[in-house]
Amino acid sequence: MSDMPAPPGKLYDVGGYRLHIQTHGSGSPATLLDSDLGGNSIAWTNTLPAIAKYTQACAFDRAGYAWSEPAPPEVRRTSLQIVVELRTLLVKAGVEPPYSGGPLVLGNQYAGFYLPASAGGHRTGAGGPF
Repeated sequence: MSDMPAPPGKLYDVGGYRLHIQTHGSGSPATLLDSDLGGNSIAWTNTLPAIAKYTQACAFDRAGYAWSEPAPPEVRRTSLQIVVELRTLLVKAGVEPPYSGGPLVLGNQYAGFYLPASAGGHRTGAGGPF
């Protein structure tokens, strides 16, 4: 992370470590952009402003990627943990959480392992691949 330029978004504490999220535009439902395994929010640089013309667009970095800090070793990297981190990040960043109206989620590859878990018992009003 030390070789990275300043983050284009903001960092929020999600339980003793900080995750990075960029938000552009406004409106509902928010569109959450997730990258494949090993990817990060930089992949969405050109997409964010295009979506932001219509609604709020958000791209984030999972723990340990790009500008996000790594989770402590005792925090297991499970799908459920990633979902908890994401929900915490969205709330702290002021983005409407998935469980109350839901963002539209765009992701690929790795995101498919945990995005369905993010719906959990909150399928009402969820958008995207839940």
